[in-house]
Amino acid sequence: MGVADIGYLWNCKPDFALVQAMNPKLKMRRTKTLVRGDDCCDFIHTWEDI
Repeated sequence: MGVADIGYLWNCKPDFALVQAMNPKLKMRRTKTLVRGDDCCDFIHTWEDI
């Protein structure tokens, strides 16, 4: 594992669980992250009525 892999696991991956913990109807999608070399982190949050 490189530094970017550790950075992703430590800082980025938990974001999905944190969003679910806030409210199960809140969903997050992200296709880019700075730690993986992209130009930004593109957080897309949606509210889903179940």
